[in-house]
Amino acid sequence: MLVFVLEHLHTAAPVPAWVPSLVLAVGSSALALGLALSHPPKRQPIQLALDHDHDHHSPGTEPLAVARLEQDDEADPSSFYPRLRLHKLATTVTLVTLLAVELFRAAWDATVFGTPRWTLWIERLSPLALWGTASVVSLVSLPLSNSRRSIDLHWRFTVALFALAAAAFALTLLRLVLPRTTGWSFLPPRTLDDAHLYTAQLALVLTTSTLTLAAFLLTGTTPRCAPLVHPKTHQPVVTLASCSPFGYLLFNWVTPVLHQCYSSDSIDETSLPALPAADRAHNLWERFRLTDGLMARAPKRWNRLLYRLIVVNARLFAWQIALSVTNALLYYVPAAFLQRLVGFLEARGTDQEQTIQWAYVYVIGLFAGIVVESLVSGQLWFGASPLPLSLLALDVTCACC
Repeated sequence: MLVFVLEHLHTAAPVPAWVPSLVLAVGSSALALGLALSHPPKRQPIQLALDHDHDHHSPGTEPLAVARLEQDDEADPSSFYPRLRLHKLATTVTLVTLLAVELFRAAWDATVFGTPRWTLWIERLSPLALWGTASVVSLVSLPLSNSRRSIDLHWRFTVALFALAAAAFALTLLRLVLPRTTGWSFLPPRTLDDAHLYTAQLALVLTTSTLTLAAFLLTGTTPRCAPLVHPKTHQPVVTLASCSPFGYLLFNWVTPVLHQCYSSDSIDETSLPALPAADRAHNLWERFRLTDGLMARAPKRWNRLLYRLIVVNARLFAWQIALSVTNALLYYVPAAFLQRLVGFLEARGTDQEQTIQWAYVYVIGLFAGIVVESLVSGQLWFGASPLPLSLLALDVTCACC
């Protein structure tokens, strides 16, 4: 189905330009509503019994006294968080400037070209909803401190802003590349009678595109928290737990580990960064112990161990299914664009519909498809690695309990 759609991309009826803008506006509003209604858990330290009484509690009951989990310490937070606030301030200024430019652009179009149709009003006002939502989220995130709850809120806001900026940047790039015949092009028509109007429209397009790129880069490079160290050994922790959205998606946290392995003659546990607290054996064991009561609460017709596996790893299973479906769809995108590019080269000069602009679309689509598919595939394999370890730890726990 996806290949069929891509094959008929240049011959299909054009989708109105206001549709993707409206989708982004509705999506940003829904995301803001979700952030307002949902609250991250306070994440109080999970504790386990100090003696072995918890091994003999009745099924379906939870231990009362519990021991603390290990938590990593932040390295030099006093100098890190002022820099982070400056970074977030620059992001906020960029988003507010984008909102102001889009507002000026809507007023400019209405003044110069007259009152447009309702579809054009939707296309002009949709970016205002998008960047207005992003500005409010950024302003709320700006004064957050480095407490555990504030870090969780900051990270949720950062991921939301990055998702909005990434979607806006992808749509901007798409509308800059597509030919004018599709009706999606951002570029003003060259048929404008006044050259000054063409220059002003082009300047507005380039300004909004540059600011969108800046917002995408700023939100993508916002780290979650300060670099972490092991609470006992003070050994640096792998930056997976403190990196930015770009660092997570592009696997930048792996680079220091690979560099250390390449430059050292011998490798031991002291020469490599420590695992994050959530992935260390002590915390994994303690968390699995807290799931003892799940098997007693399993539905009647369910296998109790299977129920426990599904409940404990529900988020991981959902993440794997979503990535697998996305990767399966993206697998055919580069081949489809390559097929269209070869068809363009073969039919060049004979097919009037195959303009040079479509060649750029195919080339950029081929490159983007390969990059995105590689990143999704990498996240799929990386996300699959904790699942066998999780199931093994759960199996060991069940055998011991």
